[in-house]
Amino acid sequence: MALGAESHVVALRARMGATVRRSVRRVGRFLFAESGASMVEHALLMVLLSLLVALTLFHIGTSVRSRFSSVSSCLTASSTC
Repeated sequence: MALGAESHVVALRARMGATVRRSVRRVGRFLFAESGASMVEHALLMVLLSLLVALTLFHIGTSVRSRFSSVSSCLTASSTC
């Protein structure tokens, strides 16, 4: 290798090393940050809220289905309901 090329390789390795160290620091901050705990709490609340909405819609759907069924049977029958 030429002398100039070796200095470029050394400089490139130094920059790559700095990038790796910076990335490791970022991952460490992410893993040990307190905001991650609140994010998990928010996710759990969203799951519980979604379940509540789903169960409510299921119950309302069952009620509406039975109401439409009774209206449909009254409309098809010749008698009054």
